[in-house]
Amino acid sequence: MRISQVTSSIGTNHFVRNNRKTQQYQTVPQAVNQPTDDSIAFRGSITHAINSSRQWKFYGDIFKPDANLAGKMLIKAKADLVKLMNANLSGANFAKSTFHCANFTGANLAGTNFENSALDGSWFKDVITNNTNLKMTYLNGAIFKGDFGPWTSLEKANVRSTDFVEANLDNVNLKGAIYDEFTEFPNGFDPKSRGLILYKASGMDFSHSSQWERMKLRYSNFYDANFQRAGLKRADMKGCVFENCDMRNCDMTRVYAKKAKIVNSDLTRSELKQLNLNKAFLRNVDMKNCNLRGAILTWDEASNVNLTGSIYDQYTEFNRNFDPKSHGMIAVHSSPAYYGIK
Repeated sequence: MRISQVTSSIGTNHFVRNNRKTQQYQTVPQAVNQPTDDSIAFRGSITHAINSSRQWKFYGDIFKPDANLAGKMLIKAKADLVKLMNANLSGANFAKSTFHCANFTGANLAGTNFENSALDGSWFKDVITNNTNLKMTYLNGAIFKGDFGPWTSLEKANVRSTDFVEANLDNVNLKGAIYDEFTEFPNGFDPKSRGLILYKASGMDFSHSSQWERMKLRYSNFYDANFQRAGLKRADMKGCVFENCDMRNCDMTRVYAKKAKIVNSDLTRSELKQLNLNKAFLRNVDMKNCNLRGAILTWDEASNVNLTGSIYDQYTEFNRNFDPKSHGMIAVHSSPAYYGIK
């Protein structure tokens, strides 16, 4: 690990954002073999840890065609390439699970809970849905075919490169779901009128909006984006690239940004409580006057980062030998109540 010198001052208050560097970062596959909903958790005394959602459970051969798993509690299960054709999964709880490239053809998903799961590349053909919860799931490259029953929710799901061409989406809640130019919809379907959000790598405007809270944006690229006063609480931004971004006064409380790359960007006066920047790369970043209480600042490399006036507490984590006071940071004490712990 190499930690470069972090300076306490950056020559200008705001960065020029219209001259993008010619260097381009390699695109990382979206949400492949990556668990979701990683965040700071507190156990007993306040200590930093990755929450239990990273403890994936393997259930042997119970995941198979025609399986009857109705009503089962199977949170945080992992079963890639699983075949669940015609299985009865009604009322089962698969929250925070990983089922990459699963085949749910003909399965009964009535009342099934997949919230915060990774279901990339999965096949949903002629499934039975009614009150099916797919909120905040990764569905990149998934295929939906057939009719989908009432109260089926894909709210704030990531449906980039997803195929809906032969799906009836009349009863599906897609509000806040993020799609891209490769997402395919049925003829006549208007994603904007249904509340979906178009992702594009350059020039996105997140400003003054809280619709991005808990959004699944892992391994996305953001160039010249406007995040001013945006609400991004608990968004999943692992491995994201932020270049020439205006992120002033942004609320990134509990954002998971492990391995993120932040370059030529301004986060002045932002709320960064419990932000996770473990193994991140930062260059030319203004983070002065920010709230960094409980943040994980164990980045791999940082250069020309302005931390002047930013506050930290006894739960903020730094790299070994990093002296926050020498960079103009201000130490404060936080009680458990500050983190919602009684």
